[in-house]
Amino acid sequence: MFHTGTDEELQTRLTRFDDHINTRKQKRRQEDTRKQDLEDDLANARKQHIELVKQHGGLVAEAEVSLGKFSPLPVTDRIVSARDKKQGWQTESISSAKSAKNMGLRALEANHSNANKSSSF
Repeated sequence: MFHTGTDEELQTRLTRFDDHINTRKQKRRQEDTRKQDLEDDLANARKQHIELVKQHGGLVAEAEVSLGKFSPLPVTDRIVSARDKKQGWQTESISSAKSAKNMGLRALEANHSNANKSSSF
């Protein structure tokens, strides 16, 4: 199994072997550098994807609000209705006179409570 030869032949084989090893090391460094660059690009692409998904979600929500497709009030009413075992929308028409009267009473009550607070000093 041992190769016998002259010192020159052995030195030539050793030099070629060293050259081969150095070439492989250089290729390995290049591949490692390329791998690191690709991993960095992938990480940046992921970050960009996350930001774009967030932006898309915001734009979709904004579009739904502007088109009137999204309203938190009906959802809340459905929850309350389900809790109270009510079905459908229950509306009561209020005349403008009755509405004005209720608004006037609320204003008087607010003024009265504010007056009581200020006189307690």
